Amino acid sequence: MGTNIIDFLHTTAAYQTAVVQLLTFESEKLAEKLTLAESRPLVVISAEIAPPGFGPSGTISTTNFSYYYSFGQLYSVTRNDAFPKDQDSTNLWKLAGEKSLIDTNGAYQLATQILSRLQIDVAAMEQALPPRVHQMVELRRSHENPEVAPERVQVPLFLVSWGRFQPSYGRVNPVNLTILGTTREIVKLSITTRKFFTNSPVQLTNASELLSPVPSELDIVRRLFSEPGYQIVNDPEKVKLTLIEDLQGADDPIVADRHPPRSRSITLSRKAGKAMSAQLLNFKSYAWGSQKACMPVYGVKAEFLRGGKKVEVLFCFECAILRVKHGGEAREENFDFAFNELLKIIRKEFPRDRELQKIEWNEEEKTWENFLRSLPGAVR
Repeated sequence: MGTNIIDFLHTTAAYQTAVVQLLTFESEKLAEKLTLAESRPLVVISAEIAPPGFGPSGTISTTNFSYYYSFGQLYSVTRNDAFPKDQDSTNLWKLAGEKSLIDTNGAYQLATQILSRLQIDVAAMEQALPPRVHQMVELRRSHENPEVAPERVQVPLFLVSWGRFQPSYGRVNPVNLTILGTTREIVKLSITTRKFFTNSPVQLTNASELLSPVPSELDIVRRLFSEPGYQIVNDPEKVKLTLIEDLQGADDPIVADRHPPRSRSITLSRKAGKAMSAQLLNFKSYAWGSQKACMPVYGVKAEFLRGGKKVEVLFCFECAILRVKHGGEAREENFDFAFNELLKIIRKEFPRDRELQKIEWNEEEKTWENFLRSLPGAVR
């Protein structure tokens, strides 16, 4: 049975607060089971909650650990500072040679005990996934005799995992634990498969109530631009385009958020301005809520002018992210499905610009329909 994309992505402050409380409660129980070095009750310093379509999902972070849940099930636990500087253990070289309280067999036994406490069916898991244990080794060369083969020094850090890969920092199996041998503490734990949990995922029983009322497509677009900004972009008196430099991140704080022009401004024809407005105000132009591992570098600015007021839209065509600026506020969103149409409009106004000509067209598979298929479950 399908679900509406708005039902999938729409969230509220009340919903997010409830999920934070739920996942914090689960993390407190988890810290108790695993005897993690945490305060009781947990003191959450940050939280990132996923859209409701992913169930109770997100990251709860304390000073010491980060707990990540996916669809209401534990996905990972990570010690935020695995090798504290005050312990002089900031890297493997410094940790090498320290006495370990366990060997590889002990690390394996400890890992299975930990998984059992998390209600993982270890026997079923090992029928499907072979266990693998690896102790880290540091190679030390002699400064006096650099031609001599390096000495292999064992590091009290153990990688225990279940899957087809030999444990290493570069390859990840479905179940992974990193254990610090000097203290028998968990440095990192990740469980990317849910099939071996014997307990049910946590649920938020009153999610529908917390998410009411559900907005329309138009409501969501209006939120991106703000109500006054939406009215300006919907019916502008003038639309101007300018190619810009992106000086964000510059060391000088005076220019850290400026976008100086690298071209003269061009006023669009009425037809071109309407075409750009239509793309920007179309709900299906956006990959709503998608997370991208990139930092936008804005290269084009569109200004929508009406009655002495202005909405700025900055475009990054490297990662298909735009920023809407109006009334002292700024919001960002992914414009993947309007990418080609917007690029056509802009290129037509600056036909000789080399930077614009270098931009590659969006792939055909980047469509609204494929975006819906990429989301968990059947979304329409």
